[in-house]
Amino acid sequence: MQSPKNIDLEQLYWNIIFGRSKRRISVDELKLNLHKISPPVFFISTGRTGTKWFADLFTQARGFKTFHAPSPDLAAQNCFAYTLQKNSSLQTEEINTILGHIFLAGREQQLRYSYKSEKAYIETNNHLTFFAPVIAALLPQAKFVHLYRHPGDFVSSGLKRRWYTSETTQLRQITPALPPVKEDFDTYNEIQKIAWLWNETNDFIETFKSDIGEKRSFSFDFSSMTLESLSDLIRFTGAHIPESRLKKRLHQSLNGQLYAQSEKYQNWPAKEKELLVNMCKPLADKYGYSL
Repeated sequence: MQSPKNIDLEQLYWNIIFGRSKRRISVDELKLNLHKISPPVFFISTGRTGTKWFADLFTQARGFKTFHAPSPDLAAQNCFAYTLQKNSSLQTEEINTILGHIFLAGREQQLRYSYKSEKAYIETNNHLTFFAPVIAALLPQAKFVHLYRHPGDFVSSGLKRRWYTSETTQLRQITPALPPVKEDFDTYNEIQKIAWLWNETNDFIETFKSDIGEKRSFSFDFSSMTLESLSDLIRFTGAHIPESRLKKRLHQSLNGQLYAQSEKYQNWPAKEKELLVNMCKPLADKYGYSL
C-alpha cells in the first residue's frame, strides 16, 4: 500500500474530475496521437450566448466530460490569437504553430484525461473562439458549435457588464487589429464597441465554418431555441440526452441578468438603435434578426 507521501496529487485531482483512468498516455504521447482522442466538441461564440446553460446541460450526457470555464480560461490569449491572425506578417503555418503551442499548454491535461477516461471532451468557453482554426487543424475529428444571439440582446448584456469600460474586462475583449477601425475605435461609444465585437466575432466564425465545412460545424440561434433545434444540436455532438430532460430544461435560465425596462434593446432610443444597425445589419439579416 502506498504511503501518503507517494500519492501523485495531480493525478488524483484529474481522476476526481474525469473519473478513474482506463488507459495510459503521457503528455508527450498525447501530442503525437491527438487523432486518437474521441471527437471533442468546442462551442465558439461571442459569449453571453448560453454557454453556461449548455455546459450544465451536457453534464447529463453519459460518456462526455464538459467544461464551461476551465483554468486557464485563455481570455487574454484568445485576444492575442485574434490579433495575430488579423495583423501578422507570419505565414499561416507559423501562426498555427504558435497558437497550437498555446492551446495545448492550456488544455493538454483535459485532453489527456479525456483519452485516459474514454470520455469525449466538450468545452463551451467562448475564449477559445479565435483558436478555432488551429484546433480544427490539430484535432481533425473535432466538431464545432456556433452559438449566436440577437445583437441587441448581446450588446445590452455587454453594457451591463461594462465591457470596454471596466479595467477588469479590457484585456478580455478583442479590439480592432487593422485600420481604419483601429484608429477610430477610441472614438466609439460603448454601444458601438460591443456591436463591433458581435459583428467581428461572428464574421470570423462564419469564415471559419466555410473553411471546415458543414460536417464539422453546427449553427445554433440561442435567441429562438426550440426543442427541435436543441435536439438537432444534441445529435450533432453525438451525445444522448432524453427528450424529457430537454423539455424540462428548455425554459430554465442560468447565469442570466436582470434589466431595467430602459436597458432592454427594444426600448432603446432610436439614435442608439441606429448605432447598432450600422455595425450589425448584414449579419443580423443573415441570421433573420429584426433590428
